[in-house]
Amino acid sequence: MRLSRLCQDVITRMWTRLRRLAAALFLPRHSSIPPVSQWPAAYKRIDSLREQGRYEEAVVQAEEALSWALVKYGPDEEIVDNLLDTLAVLRQLQGNVVEAEMPPRRALAMKEQVPAPEHGKSAAALSLLAETRRSQGDVAEAETFLRRAVVIREKTPNPEVRQLAGNLTQLAMVLQQQGRQEEAEPLFRRALAIRERDLGPEHGDLATILTLLAEARRSQGGVDEAEVLLRRALTIREKTLDPEDPKLAGVFIHLAAVLQQQERLGEAEPLFQRALAIREKALGPAHLEVATPLASLAIIKHEQGEAVEAEAFMRRALAIRERALGLGHPDVIEDRYALAGLYLDQGKTDETEALYRHALEVMERALGPEHSEVATCLNALAALHRRQDRNAAAEPLYRRALAIQEEALGPVHRDLANTLINLATLKRAQGDLAEAETLLRRGVAIEERVLDPGDPALAEDMCLLGEVLSLLVSRHGAQDRAAEAEALFRRALAIREKALGPTHHDLATVLIQLGALLQRQQRLAEAAALYRRALAIREAALGPEHFGLAIPLTNLALLKHRQGASDEAEPFYRRALAISETALGPDHPRVAQILEQYATLLHQAGRHDEAQALTTRGVGISKHYQ
Repeated sequence: MRLSRLCQDVITRMWTRLRRLAAALFLPRHSSIPPVSQWPAAYKRIDSLREQGRYEEAVVQAEEALSWALVKYGPDEEIVDNLLDTLAVLRQLQGNVVEAEMPPRRALAMKEQVPAPEHGKSAAALSLLAETRRSQGDVAEAETFLRRAVVIREKTPNPEVRQLAGNLTQLAMVLQQQGRQEEAEPLFRRALAIRERDLGPEHGDLATILTLLAEARRSQGGVDEAEVLLRRALTIREKTLDPEDPKLAGVFIHLAAVLQQQERLGEAEPLFQRALAIREKALGPAHLEVATPLASLAIIKHEQGEAVEAEAFMRRALAIRERALGLGHPDVIEDRYALAGLYLDQGKTDETEALYRHALEVMERALGPEHSEVATCLNALAALHRRQDRNAAAEPLYRRALAIQEEALGPVHRDLANTLINLATLKRAQGDLAEAETLLRRGVAIEERVLDPGDPALAEDMCLLGEVLSLLVSRHGAQDRAAEAEALFRRALAIREKALGPTHHDLATVLIQLGALLQRQQRLAEAAALYRRALAIREAALGPEHFGLAIPLTNLALLKHRQGASDEAEPFYRRALAISETALGPDHPRVAQILEQYATLLHQAGRHDEAQALTTRGVGISKHYQ
């Protein structure tokens, strides 16, 4: 054992001599290498150049300092590590991601030449290299480097707990970036526990981890815990920072987003406003980070029905991001979609179309005509044409988007499923139920593979497929589809009840759809119970006079009518008619339809004069629309 240890020491000294010899042979010679006491001044010069934006000069100074350090001290000294870190940061600031990766790779190579490479300096090099790879979008390799760094930290005798917590946080962030929130959460919690033991429960460094953990919880639906975590982070920030510090703005934005998700807009808005004021004052009104609270305020104003203010906020956010990021950046594209949505809600279809077409042109030029983002824009433009009743213009756009996504994304992708379902709804509107069924089956099959089984979006598309199958049953006598349609509706209902609760207004639609299917099968008692439940839900959510009540009221009236229960049917007809006249006007075709159904009931009851009056009025409305 003693011989083995002695050999290791000899080998280590040999490696050190060889590396220093290589440095002497291949690095520039300097007549005077600064002593350790002068290194702070050298760092200060490099930092000064960096702060002035003179990155190339700073790189030259850092490279020269690194040459001195390697000749004088060898690769294992902290000075060398710091200079390599500095070089990587400078290269990133220059936007040179390839050269930014070189310093940490050099550091890692030097550390791994030592016979026992599992030490903290190797972990530091891996950490920096992971950050470089992450900034280039290679999160998979970044994850690999960080997992190695964490293992090294954990195996190091007397591990430096702050560095371990830092690597755990980095790894969790990389997982979070991949949407793997459930894996990220325990790493954030472990890092938080380490920091709390090391620094105390109110240290400023804890706020960052608390904010990241809150985001992990929020994205998994844990908004209540996310709010608690963020309020704790805010308390820490307010105690440790100046009231105008930009770091405080970040916590305001995260907390406001959680409140917004809970539909507590009145509490969220002032937090976004405060974050905006802090960032404008600290960074300037055109800084990229100002765009985030601006875009968030646009969404809140839109939800509050303040369209003019919403548009102003979104226009400003878009202008900032276009200048800072370029026209083809994903954030810029997202803002264009958001602004187009604001225009659309105001009925500005020409402005909406112009934005979509400009976005499409930019993406085709920047990304190529077969890029998946081009397909997203084609989908948005097609949806606009659907809203304009231009189905013939929408269909080729959907089909082009579908072809792009099949090639770019493969046969099993959420975006592909969305396009299939969008095209299916178009074909259903055109009366092509056979193709609509084929497209919907494929779209739902993909969603069942890529979505959580309890996702409300899956329930919505199951309802669409169930509705098409129901239409095939009623119009074409395809009785073999009835059982499948019922199963789809019941599964969708179960998903929504679990996700939203038994009285949420979104349940009413599937209750009505399922009731209509059962009614066609003469299962009238079951259908009536479903209609009554839908009516109660909508009445509680929307009020007794809302147009959403007209459908379950009419369906109940027809059902009771067919059962021969005229006394029960008539109040439903009367109420459905009154609500429809108020909501749509007295001369709407929907009103004529109810008048005709109600008149039939009155004729059967022997009340012919009343029935004739309703029939005459209904015919007059129908002729007007022919």
